[in-house]
Amino acid sequence: MKKNYFWVTMGLILLPLFAYAQGAEKKEISLSPSEQMDKLFDFWNRLDQPGFAVVVVKDGQVAYQKVFGLACQEHGVAITPKTVFNIATAAQPFVGMAVAMLEKQGKLSLEDDIRKYIPEVPDFGSPVKLRHLLHQTSGLRDWLPVLQLSGREKEEVTIEQVLKIVKAQKQPVFPPGDRFQVSNTNYDMLAEIIRRATGRSFSDWTWENIFKPLKMTRTQFRDNCRSIFDDQAFTYNFTRQEYLKGIDNLSLTGSHSLFASIADLAKWLLNLETGQVGGKDVFAKMFSAGMLNNGQRSGFGYGLKIDARPGRRQVSQTGTWAGSGAALAYFPEQKFGFIVLANWDYTPVEGFVQDIIDIYLPAVAPPVKKAPPTKAKKALKVSGEKLDQNKGLPTCL
Repeated sequence: MKKNYFWVTMGLILLPLFAYAQGAEKKEISLSPSEQMDKLFDFWNRLDQPGFAVVVVKDGQVAYQKVFGLACQEHGVAITPKTVFNIATAAQPFVGMAVAMLEKQGKLSLEDDIRKYIPEVPDFGSPVKLRHLLHQTSGLRDWLPVLQLSGREKEEVTIEQVLKIVKAQKQPVFPPGDRFQVSNTNYDMLAEIIRRATGRSFSDWTWENIFKPLKMTRTQFRDNCRSIFDDQAFTYNFTRQEYLKGIDNLSLTGSHSLFASIADLAKWLLNLETGQVGGKDVFAKMFSAGMLNNGQRSGFGYGLKIDARPGRRQVSQTGTWAGSGAALAYFPEQKFGFIVLANWDYTPVEGFVQDIIDIYLPAVAPPVKKAPPTKAKKALKVSGEKLDQNKGLPTCL
């Protein structure tokens, strides 16, 4: 009797717990994508620290757009959808778009030697072409580690300094087109080539031909590191003791120096599908990887990394600068993309990328292959004579 009483009591205790666990699991599964996004950024949804801005587009519309944290830590100013962020190397797809548009207009050719526009670049024997800059296969040294090695990385960086580093290079690190190697120099050189080819500053050209037509009124390349923007998200480096102001010393457009709001970037993401500005053929080019000399793909298109898995083609760009961070990803076939911006370096923006993809494009489990039905074994018929012959023989166990 006591044993029965014990099991009845345990059942009464455990049954509600089991039901609660089942209910919690069911509730977790039933969360909408927007609710899952809120949960993903819940820790950063506070007004005592810098933060993030996020936008997701799906099937031709904005599926999610929210901001978290402070634009200005000193004065407690909150981030808004119109707050302007430094988007670091996520600026490069916009350079790629400009190149594709000018190529379409016949004003540039990817087969042009860069010395056609910048004759002061040395003759390295094997020409460095525009496509080598675009696809990150030029072999030109990145100006950032050069300045770091010389102890001048905190000085103001200009295109004149970048060209000086290029001119001092006796040979590229490898023959142009031989391999893929990211170099900020490539995209700063492209911006300078566009300036010389069009007769307008790169910031002016992109404003008139990309941002203004898309009504991206809170977006602009910055030519001078001392320029200011209204409602700007100041950048911060986080230490265990305090926040430190990020130092942005770039008076240099191309690889960096694009400032944009998350509301404006939503318009650009939607344009990747519609092609309203630029045309769909421009984006088809941007989403294609360049070729190496050996005929293999470089894995890099027009400012975008290309991951060409069957049925799940992804183009992306990420980067950090002076405490800011940005992650951009787009899936052309799924009509899905997102951008995450941050104005501090406490949490890397790359850490959110896969979680967001999993929320909106959950992995499809491969179909379970059914095992072929086993064939029934036929019974062997043995004559009585043979059984008599085997009498007395040892049996194998």
